[in-house]
Amino acid sequence: MIHSNWIWSASGDLTINGNTLEMDGVGNSEAIGTLSVILPVNALPARHTFQNNDSMLVDHDLLFTLQVVQVHRAEATILSPLPEIGEEIVSMNVSESQRILLRLENPGNGQDEYILSAVSVAGAGMASAPEVDFQLYNPQRTLGALATTIATVDVTLSQEIPAQTPFQLAFTWQSIINESAIATVYMDVEAEPDHQWDLDLQGGHTINVTPSQLLELNITLTNIGNSIDNITMKPSFSMSYSGNDASSWSAQEVSSGIVEINATKNIVLPVSIPSDTWAGTEATMTIDLYSGALMIGQTIVNITVDHVSGWRFNLSQTSLEVVPEGQNITLTVQQLGNSPESPWFTKAGQGWMVEIPSNGSVIEPGQMSTITVFVTPPVESVAGEVGVLRLRISDSDGSGSIVEEIPVRVGAAPNINIEHSGIWMLSQTGGLPTAWVNNLGNDVSILQLSVSGLPSGWEVSGDSQMVIAPRQSLGIPINLIPDANWDGQRFLVSIEITHPTLGLHSYDIEVEASEVAFTSSPVLFGIEGQQLSVSLNSDLQLSSSDSFQQQGNTLSFTLGTSSNDIILDQPNSQTPLKVYVSGQALPNVTVDCSLNSNSFENLGRIELSGSVGDCSMFASQDESLHATMMIVTDSGEKVELLQQTIVIGAGQNATVEANISGWVPSAGTVKITLLIVDSYGRTLSEESVTTISRASGWNIGIHSFNAEGDILIGIQRAPTYERLVNTICQVNVKTDKGDWEVTKIIDITASEYAPTIKINNPGVLKTDMKLTATLSCEQPYDIDDNLEDDVMSTFYKEDSIIVIESSDLVFAVSLASLLIIIAWFAGLFKASSTETSTKPLTSSQRQKSTAETDADSPTNDLAAKQVSVDDEITIHSEDDEIPVQNIKADLDMIEVIEEPVSEDTSALGRFASLRSEIHGDEDIEAPSGPIEDRMDDFFDN
Repeated sequence: MIHSNWIWSASGDLTINGNTLEMDGVGNSEAIGTLSVILPVNALPARHTFQNNDSMLVDHDLLFTLQVVQVHRAEATILSPLPEIGEEIVSMNVSESQRILLRLENPGNGQDEYILSAVSVAGAGMASAPEVDFQLYNPQRTLGALATTIATVDVTLSQEIPAQTPFQLAFTWQSIINESAIATVYMDVEAEPDHQWDLDLQGGHTINVTPSQLLELNITLTNIGNSIDNITMKPSFSMSYSGNDASSWSAQEVSSGIVEINATKNIVLPVSIPSDTWAGTEATMTIDLYSGALMIGQTIVNITVDHVSGWRFNLSQTSLEVVPEGQNITLTVQQLGNSPESPWFTKAGQGWMVEIPSNGSVIEPGQMSTITVFVTPPVESVAGEVGVLRLRISDSDGSGSIVEEIPVRVGAAPNINIEHSGIWMLSQTGGLPTAWVNNLGNDVSILQLSVSGLPSGWEVSGDSQMVIAPRQSLGIPINLIPDANWDGQRFLVSIEITHPTLGLHSYDIEVEASEVAFTSSPVLFGIEGQQLSVSLNSDLQLSSSDSFQQQGNTLSFTLGTSSNDIILDQPNSQTPLKVYVSGQALPNVTVDCSLNSNSFENLGRIELSGSVGDCSMFASQDESLHATMMIVTDSGEKVELLQQTIVIGAGQNATVEANISGWVPSAGTVKITLLIVDSYGRTLSEESVTTISRASGWNIGIHSFNAEGDILIGIQRAPTYERLVNTICQVNVKTDKGDWEVTKIIDITASEYAPTIKINNPGVLKTDMKLTATLSCEQPYDIDDNLEDDVMSTFYKEDSIIVIESSDLVFAVSLASLLIIIAWFAGLFKASSTETSTKPLTSSQRQKSTAETDADSPTNDLAAKQVSVDDEITIHSEDDEIPVQNIKADLDMIEVIEEPVSEDTSALGRFASLRSEIHGDEDIEAPSGPIEDRMDDFFDN
């Protein structure tokens, strides 16, 4: 079901989990689901069959087919020529060829055959279509899906066509296979001579404007000349500035387009008034009139700038974070009017408390000044919460009044303390303390936990990190396991909690031996009427004057509206156990959160940004909801959210998305938890997903694959291969038909050089059998940066057996005789000198000899258990002179079927081999006739 750009989705009882299609249902009942797919626009026509069997259950099979049909479409666009700017018609000279370029497209999903045709279409007032000659080049074409081509058409207008009378050229691009797939594109054209005009400016020649206004001068033009014509207006300005005004004025030229004789045309000349011009500035606009390149007249318009008022706060360089107790903020006020004025301020509407001055100093247009305001956040606000200040600014007479909204954020004020009740009671298997942390600050705190002052042999288990929301209290989840030789005497230890900002907090608590201890935190926080439980390491029955229930090793408590210790007496100890419970009467809030597991499919390989989940939240009718949204991992990492603070008014509801930006966790399995904690410290929602974070920036692949007798597979690796330490990788080799297969476990990082895997001739493969090698590693390193080099195929070639024919002897003797004669005449042989030289072995030859010797010698016990044909993993480098390390493979994968034929290494055998390489597999007729005649023929040639 995995095809490029196919988007699958499931509903009902069906779900898609990664690459797995799952169906959930109740036993003995029907389960119904819908599987949907969105195909890409270029999906090729084909029938697809999808069949698979459940890996765990019998008779749970999936089988369906999908037919992608071909859609025939056609699209055509005129590329050139196009009308001039402001016009809609292309002008052409008669009796002259005009080249037209068309873009022709096949928007369908399969190959199609098209034909291009062209005709002229009569315009308004024409009795018939004008005479036009079309020269089509290669009108019939075949295009693949989504393919595009450019067509050239030469068009010649007849001289009988009336000038400046519009008509159309129609170009039709039609499918031959499906004639209903057709596209027609039209080009408006006209054939191409006293430039007199009457000009009427609506509104007169004196106009008042305001800054930033788009002035549109409506002009009525009448062509009183003797031919069809057009007119172009080119404006220019002369200025009389007010005060320190230094604005720049300009306007673009406009054209009337084609106007018939005695016809009238309305055009608009747009003038953008500068935003920084001052009140009282006067501009004289002179409009020059042109017909083509000829200036035919001029008209003048006088423009005066009116007074306007405007203000705003410029927050670009302003710090908008305040401490919870409140502080001063300096705001920048910008004058947006066009006359010097002083700003006046008032608070507009409800919101955070703010103290502001009544007015400021005079500010010129476009300039800025500052004021200082004191902002106090609400008492229940948390770090990161954003409030809005609504301030009104105006001139002294109230003109230009505007209400500006200024977002202000509460800064972090961390504060924690540690409390406990009673003694830390420990059994032989450990126990958790009746101790807790209160986050009295207004930010989310990530705390590191440890215990100091422990004797030798003691262990600390449980979480080493905890995340606690503002105003939340949580039990300390540390399990202390005593040494087996502890005599049970009471002594003092220190619980150490490290805050990222506040540093180390140390809290002393006594530990004592007990028959029974807590295996979950005996600190319970919740709302009135809520029932919470604590687990023990024993089902020993405990007693108390307070109300509780015990079932086996689980204690249950119903929370009231107070905080107190529940004292639990043990039958065999004078020291009781204590459970701390704290309940509150809190407003009823409904929160429903979900995490989208599909958002984490590429986690680790690319930066994860955007929405990964959402929460539907309903506040109580009596009180607004203030809450904190957090995403944490099982390793204690806190993921930064774009929005962390949530505020919902009483009786209101909202859906809040969990949006993250640029998160790249470490490789491995990661549990991601979405938490919502309100301002009372209670957890309103907790949702988790577990996924795989993969690594990026690494790659391994198959460098070479040779299968001539023995099978050799060369591995290549990127410089970052060290991260694969302790990662299991393997190479799987199998035939195309699947009747032979072997898998080798390899260690990518075991040596300085990348390994080469050798699989000795298995004896069951035949020439031209296709082999495919696949390289893979376990999660989270199952996907590297280049998947294409993880698979390579080749064709097997059996070892050849050299056959020495009778003709080989003749060939060898002839070749030797020829070489001796040539050497004699060259003076290389002398009767008086006979020398024997000895050439030392090269390092590569010594290496080969050593390797052959090692191959014949016995190895360790593991090698002795292998079959006679052993596989090898060799570490190789770029330099052939570097010694090669041979490592016996860990698995016995191949059984020898038949013994290989030994190679003839004699002189005649080598000549036969040379002859075989020259002639290949072709049959060579053995020479016949007397040997003397054949030698004469050889030297004569």
